[in-house]
Amino acid sequence: MRRIGVCLVLLFVAVSLVVVRGSTLPVPARVGEIDEEFLEAGDLLFVDIYNGWSEGGYWDHVAVYVEDPYPSVVEATYNLGISQTALGEFLARDLPAEVSVRRLKDVHDRDKILGAVVEYALAQTGRPFDYAATATFPVKLNSGNLHCAELGWRAYMAAGIDLDSNGGFLVFPDDIYFSPKLGRP
Repeated sequence: MRRIGVCLVLLFVAVSLVVVRGSTLPVPARVGEIDEEFLEAGDLLFVDIYNGWSEGGYWDHVAVYVEDPYPSVVEATYNLGISQTALGEFLARDLPAEVSVRRLKDVHDRDKILGAVVEYALAQTGRPFDYAATATFPVKLNSGNLHCAELGWRAYMAAGIDLDSNGGFLVFPDDIYFSPKLGRP
C-alpha cells in the first residue's frame, strides 16, 4: 500500500511539473530556424519529442553543441551511447520535434568555461549510455555511464558551473533548462 502511495505522489509531482513549467516555457524554435550561425560552442539544445510530456517535465532530451571539428552535438542516446552527431542529422532525426537553445549567461571567464564544457563533452564520446536512467530515475551519482541530462550537467560541472536548478540527486533536462545561469541566445 505504501508503494502505491509513493507512486501516486511521484505521478502528481511529475504532472505538476509539466503543468507549472510548461506554462512558463518560451516558444521553442522550429528546427529550420537553427543552424551553426545561430549557435555557440557550449550551447545546450533541448528537444521536445513527445509534445510537452516527459517523465521529468517538458523536455525529453538535451545535447551539448560543439563546433569542432564540424558543427555537431555531443549527446547520450540509447543505441550509440555518448556520441557526436552532426548538427543537421541531430535536428532532422526527431522531426517534427521542437528545439530550444539555452546559453550560458555572461559570467567571468565565460570563454574559458565554455572551452572546458566542450572539452569534457567531447572526451565522453564512446562511453556507455545510462540505461538505468530510463528504467528508474536519472540519478547523477554514477559517473561510469551517462544519460543525456547528466552529460550536459557534468560538462558544465567540469567547468565549475552547476546547472541543476533544484540541486537534487536526480537531473532531468528541465532541471538544466530552468537553471538561472542559462538564458536565451
